[in-house]
Amino acid sequence: MGLDCDALVDEIQSLVGRDSREGVVTSARVARWINEGQAKIAEETPGLLDLDFDCTTWTCITDGIKYDLAELTMVGEDTDVNDACHILDIYYKSGSESIKLSFQPLEEFNDNVIDPTHTDFSPSKPTRWTRQGNQVIICPLIDDDYSGDTLRVHGTKYAADITGADTSGITRADKGLIYYGVAEAWGAIGNEEKYGIWRIKFNNWLADFKAKNDRMYEWDGNIIWDDEL
Repeated sequence: MGLDCDALVDEIQSLVGRDSREGVVTSARVARWINEGQAKIAEETPGLLDLDFDCTTWTCITDGIKYDLAELTMVGEDTDVNDACHILDIYYKSGSESIKLSFQPLEEFNDNVIDPTHTDFSPSKPTRWTRQGNQVIICPLIDDDYSGDTLRVHGTKYAADITGADTSGITRADKGLIYYGVAEAWGAIGNEEKYGIWRIKFNNWLADFKAKNDRMYEWDGNIIWDDEL
């Protein structure tokens, strides 16, 4: 069991040598830095098992190409777009049939599919996807025959913000959250040298944590994808 938020706050304030009475490194600000640290860890560690989600809340729409992350609801939870950090896999589902869609980075997708709505591309079963901001783009346009089928979405979310007696939803992250919080505290105080020292500590910790927890997915830059529609 990791430290709760109050204990993390105390540890950070102790390492900086200041408590909430001194105005800069207040408990509220330190708690905010801890939650920023959680977000940073989630963003830099795609596929982190602690933050895994799986859902089937998108319905295929005739001639539809864009699907909002805001419409995702994680299985067993009531969550919104702010919780979705990485989309890892998307599957087309129809009854017992399940087909994994191919991913392309946005730049490659746009190079190969300049306008998915153009009449040169006939509506059909979805085959590929890309992400643009808080939307996923599916290609080709979905034919009437597949309207109403579902898209299963697998990804990782942001850890829930913590406060008080809450512990982080990221296992074995206490050291990294302390490093991040101490760095931000020194930055707020205005000591750039100590900020840099502790930020390096956090970055080194994060690199090691990432190496231990990374999983490879099709959107990895080393993966080769098919350019044909």
